[in-house]
Amino acid sequence: MTTWLSIFPKPLIQSYRYSNIKNTVSTEMETGLIRKRRRFSTNPVDLSVSFIMTSDIFAVFEGWYQNDAKCGSELVTMPLKNGVGVADTEVRILEPYTASLSSDHLWSVTMRLRATSFSLLSSNSSIAYVNLLENNRSISELRTSQQNLMTSASDLIDLANSFNDKRAHGMFNDNKYLSDLMTSQQNLMTSASNLTDLANSFNDKRAHGMFNNNKYLSDLMTSQQNLMTSANSLTDLANTFNDNTTGGLFNDN
Repeated sequence: MTTWLSIFPKPLIQSYRYSNIKNTVSTEMETGLIRKRRRFSTNPVDLSVSFIMTSDIFAVFEGWYQNDAKCGSELVTMPLKNGVGVADTEVRILEPYTASLSSDHLWSVTMRLRATSFSLLSSNSSIAYVNLLENNRSISELRTSQQNLMTSASDLIDLANSFNDKRAHGMFNDNKYLSDLMTSQQNLMTSASNLTDLANSFNDKRAHGMFNNNKYLSDLMTSQQNLMTSANSLTDLANTFNDNTTGGLFNDN
């Protein structure tokens, strides 16, 4: 066995492809039904890979192919990628490589390989991986909702500050402005409610052992609670403003 040298390039993405070798045998039964069984416990895969090499690297590759890989008779350990990621994989070179000049100093090299098996997730690992993806999706949704809540809070603060400026100048008869304030406040409450629902869902999943990012959840819930408190205070303030508008009290500087 030999190793793919670290100075050799990675396979080109646009030409990198692989296919699973048929791993089942079919037997037709007397009843007419077909029975299938797996041939190998491993997962052999055929690959087609291409590389771009400089003339210097190609010279090293030619020597390596003849002397180390022994024209494909030796197994080769090289980094290859599948859905799990990049991992050192045992392969056999199925047929002699082909090379063509791409420019004066660049060579395009193509090989067909057969991997004895790719790194695959076990059944338990697949379940854990799905839970991890669900964890990441939930965190992303929570962060997005939290950001929307923060944006709504910022908008409402700006509007409230402007409202205070208007009050200082005796402009409290601007009913449209008050309506805008109430609308912005309602958006804040809606975002806060959405965040609460997401956080509760996150907490349920954590309780069932689907993930345990306790610190993030704790910080998120604290931040959400603070924003809900602020939102409730702003609700009371906006209702007071509305009552004063109704009672014609805003002209009293």
